[in-house]
Amino acid sequence: MKTCERCLGKFKALYTIGVHSKGVVPGSFWTEELCAKCYRKAQASENVAANKIADRVWQWLLAFIVILAAVVFFSGCTERRDYGVQIVDRPVVNVPPVMRESNYYDTGSCVHATLVTLLRWQGKEKLASDWRRRHYGGEYAGALNVKMDRRGIRYTSTTKGDVRFLEWACRTRRGCGITVKGGAHMITLVHLDAKWAVVLDNNDTSKFIWIPRKKLIDEWKRSYGWAVTPVYSPMAPLPH
Repeated sequence: MKTCERCLGKFKALYTIGVHSKGVVPGSFWTEELCAKCYRKAQASENVAANKIADRVWQWLLAFIVILAAVVFFSGCTERRDYGVQIVDRPVVNVPPVMRESNYYDTGSCVHATLVTLLRWQGKEKLASDWRRRHYGGEYAGALNVKMDRRGIRYTSTTKGDVRFLEWACRTRRGCGITVKGGAHMITLVHLDAKWAVVLDNNDTSKFIWIPRKKLIDEWKRSYGWAVTPVYSPMAPLPH
């Protein structure tokens, strides 16, 4: 900003003698001592400077908002759910890790471990704990039926390789134990659709195993086609 000769002279005098006048430090913009014309120019200059600062602040703020929006978008925080499509559990018998019983006892107890998992899933925690404590070792269909009858357990089973039994067990979200490996092992069937079967192996309960439907059914039928499940109320499905 250009000032008149009189105002410029005052400024030079202040810088020279270092006088503090009206609480204003020499060297600052001492507008109170300016003439009316220079005072208006000073105000205009200060307004321009203030506007430039405000514009710069808004530019930085806008840039920050754009960057933040990009981070949120690309980090997957936006929900892309199609509410026109029903959300379903996969697998349908989505047994939580805490309910999965691993094979136990020296000679193996795969049938009993499978039954314990299914009882827990169907809301019979006390019965499951008692069964695990009392029963262990190898098992076959007839003997297991006798034990469950004595305990008054509601169950259903097949030894005829009837695929409809597997479909019913998964459709009702109960799941079932099925024999594999020529009848030497039992695992838990937790899902069956037109393409895939999903099982939970009590020898490694850390993960579900996805197998082509036909491959699993063929293996089951070669292993005597035995399937069994308790008949109680399974856990509620995940919220949709």
